[in-house]
Amino acid sequence: MSSNELDDLYINRYAGRVENPEEVLMRADFDRVKDLSETAFHTEFRQDSDRIFDQVDEIRDRWSGRDDELGAAYRYLEDAHSDWRSAPDTMRRLHEQIAADRAQGFHAISEIDWRSQQHARELTGNGRWVVEPRTIEQARQQLAAAERRDSWSDPAEANPAAAPVPVSGSFAAARTAELSRQQGRPIPGHAFAGLVNNHDRVQEMER
Repeated sequence: MSSNELDDLYINRYAGRVENPEEVLMRADFDRVKDLSETAFHTEFRQDSDRIFDQVDEIRDRWSGRDDELGAAYRYLEDAHSDWRSAPDTMRRLHEQIAADRAQGFHAISEIDWRSQQHARELTGNGRWVVEPRTIEQARQQLAAAERRDSWSDPAEANPAAAPVPVSGSFAAARTAELSRQQGRPIPGHAFAGLVNNHDRVQEMER
């Protein structure tokens, strides 16, 4: 990554948080797409709006169309961003549980997906991106903080008649893995099938 690229506001935002330079570019472009889309919405003239949306499509397709880890990560980030926007309270509870699990050494989702959850959480104004601890003492402090949090609870357990709340499919899968670990046996089907959003990944950011 060149020094000129580091002068880019979006790239600089993630250069200190992500080791893989190409992943930095992917996350920078995701933010760029978001801001360009918002600009297009408020553009007075249709031709200007169409021109900006063409840029948005070009950037988005560059990443979402890739058949590799970063392509999958971009699509996952679109889903996570949508979920944090539509169901922040539910996502916050699940985020806390995943963070507590990680502090105890259980990694239910991949590192790149966890970074995407942090990314989407911060981008939607629901919390800061928490950088992983680099020392044992930092890890102990985070674990102590996690243990003081209230334990995760499913609203349906307290109120069986409550309507399901949509959550990220990735987080649902992670929670399924957590329940399976606790019970010591596989869970048939999808433990959170009734809670998963059914949105279109390609059209996650509304025009």
